[in-house]
Amino acid sequence: MLRKLDSQQVAEKWDVIAPLIEQSVPGVEKITHRVLNNILTMVLNNTLECFTFYKNKEDKNPIAYFMLAFKIDPFTNMTAAYIQSLTSFKVFSRGAWRQLLAEITEYAKNRGATNMFAQINSDKMEGIGTLLKAKKCTVLAWEI
Repeated sequence: MLRKLDSQQVAEKWDVIAPLIEQSVPGVEKITHRVLNNILTMVLNNTLECFTFYKNKEDKNPIAYFMLAFKIDPFTNMTAAYIQSLTSFKVFSRGAWRQLLAEITEYAKNRGATNMFAQINSDKMEGIGTLLKAKKCTVLAWEI
């Protein structure tokens, strides 16, 4: 089950979220405090959205966090959704990953996106890495 965090919730949970971002950004060895502050500012300004994913409605602890941004392509004038900093706390089934991706896709489609992009550091996310047969950093793109 996908849940969007509002800016107040992100601010309250930032001590949990910031280290997850540090672990999950692909291709970046060390994220500076300035970068983390920029990310927090974008979330607080609603230009970047933060989500949690729960196995089911009754769960109190999320099994994944991620950021989502919407951008308009300057050439096509079409909206795309970008998944960033997707981090899981434990390995979970392919079915759970499929559910997560389906819910993200549906949300993005309802927001007017026609394409999705995800850049993940799959060596820190065994479940999705296995699903995608990926070793390290993977860039995904699909039409919705």
